[in-house]
Amino acid sequence: MEKERRRDKRNLTLRTLEDAKKKFEKLKEEVQLLPKSLQKRLKYIENHWKEFTLFHEVTDCPHTNNVIENYFSTSLKTHRKKQFRTDEGLNNKMKLSRFKRNVGFAKPTKSFLEWGKIFWILGG
Repeated sequence: MEKERRRDKRNLTLRTLEDAKKKFEKLKEEVQLLPKSLQKRLKYIENHWKEFTLFHEVTDCPHTNNVIENYFSTSLKTHRKKQFRTDEGLNNKMKLSRFKRNVGFAKPTKSFLEWGKIFWILGG
């Protein structure tokens, strides 16, 4: 059924926030019956519930991060993908983009050889 749905390019219906809360509450009631690793995962989800359900409140937010992942996986080289996995790497990328928008990279007025001649003349 899933392959047929994908071939027809139909998406799954989105679960409502209320329904998600009910299902999660039911899981939390049965948490003692689950393995330790799942208990730990449920606790993590509970602590980050707001971040995981934020797309219900924001209208133009994608429901998954597949769009973002697809962009980075197809448009970036491997070392850039690794660079953007950290907050510091993303901040550096945003700073560079901001610099390009505000200042821009203009062509240099003198070439490298012209600068070399100037230093050679001054030094010699």
